[in-house]
Amino acid sequence: MTDNDRMLRRTATRIGGAMLVFLFLFYALTIVAQVISEVLTYYLEDVPAQIVGEILTMTAYFASFVLPGIFLILISRRHPEYRPVSLRFRLPALTPVIIIAGIAFNLVIAYVNSFTILTLFPNINTGAMDSISDEAPAVYELILAIFSTAVVPALCEEFLFLGAILTQLKPFGNTAAIVVSAVLFGLMHQNVLQILYTTMLGIVLGIICVRIGSLWCGVLLHFFNNLYSVLQEYIDAWWHWDRLYALTLFLLIGGGALCIALLLKRAKKETPDPRETGSFGRLYEQNYDYDEYPVSAGYRLRMLASPTIIVFGVLALLSACGTLLILLAM
Repeated sequence: MTDNDRMLRRTATRIGGAMLVFLFLFYALTIVAQVISEVLTYYLEDVPAQIVGEILTMTAYFASFVLPGIFLILISRRHPEYRPVSLRFRLPALTPVIIIAGIAFNLVIAYVNSFTILTLFPNINTGAMDSISDEAPAVYELILAIFSTAVVPALCEEFLFLGAILTQLKPFGNTAAIVVSAVLFGLMHQNVLQILYTTMLGIVLGIICVRIGSLWCGVLLHFFNNLYSVLQEYIDAWWHWDRLYALTLFLLIGGGALCIALLLKRAKKETPDPRETGSFGRLYEQNYDYDEYPVSAGYRLRMLASPTIIVFGVLALLSACGTLLILLAM
């Protein structure tokens, strides 16, 4: 094992530690928010209590991602391989094309995921995961859903996974950094119905972040992807416009295929010359084969075997299996 291998192992161990902190905060803060929300129901009317409860839940969710990200940054700062998280706002001209392509790709993967789950578990009650009731929701519920499902997750999840985790892994190879951060992103959801397509979405977000050199395009893709899901649910609950949904889906996937083709065509033309990419952290960060700390062949993905990442993975999979058993029993 080389010095760089040991450096990578230490980095992976710290990342796994941050994910364990995430798990603890996620459950602890969620319980605290639920308890406070229950107490508020005795003192507030139904609507104010619901709004305050949702705000508390969003705050707990936000903190459960941001605090582990800050924790990872703080415990990594004294190590030579540490890289500061860049929050600079940078968007390419093709941002709308990237977003449409990403949403279309994720929709296809989501349907493949659903088909696979239903094939393996034909009796599973996927309807139990619906976020809204059969009754027509109020407008304020839509606003709350947009913030809780699209705004907050896009900001806090990408701060942890694209900002903190991916940044700390990039000096050892961007390809491995993208894959590992995406796997952790998928496991984080702790839901067997989501692990496959969230992992694939994590790979897409990682590639975008590395190629552009900024996490904000990934944040926007994450936001609009989740926003589409929210709007689809609520529009269907209000008007049951199945034809509109089918038309929107057709246009998104068809337009997304064209956008993906355009991006692939431009990528072939605009691949940067490695001799002009400079060192890590400078202007040209698109070269995702660049390593600042080369490690032994095949060692990069073995970082997933660090003790803290293994513990996190086992706990996340147990939670996912628990959710699966509950859905099968319904």
